[in-house]
Amino acid sequence: MDIEEKIARLEDLLKDDPQDDLTHFLLGREYLEVKRHEDAARVLQRCVEINPQYTAAYRFLGDAHRFAGNHVPAREAYETGIMVAQDTGDLQAGKEMEVLIRKVVE
Repeated sequence: MDIEEKIARLEDLLKDDPQDDLTHFLLGREYLEVKRHEDAARVLQRCVEINPQYTAAYRFLGDAHRFAGNHVPAREAYETGIMVAQDTGDLQAGKEMEVLIRKVVE
C-alpha cells in the first residue's frame, strides 16, 4: 500500500469514527510525510482536542506548524506538549519537544 492509499484509508476511517484520536494522529503523520502541513496541523489539532493527554500529537502538531512556517502556533504546541509530558510522565517526548522548540523562530 502506498502512502496515498494509506491516507485515503485513514480518511475513510475518520468518516466512520470522527472521534478516534489514534486515527487523527496517524493521518497527521501521513500528511506530514507528503508535506501536507496544513492538513496535518488540522487533524493533529483535532487529535489533541479529543485527547488532551496525547503527548506525541503535540510534538507532531508543532512540527506541522513549524514546517508550514507558522512559528507562534508551533511554539504553543510544543510548550503545551512539554507541560502534558510532565503531567503524564512521558519524559522522552518532553525532551524531544524541548529540543524542537529551539528550532522555532518567532
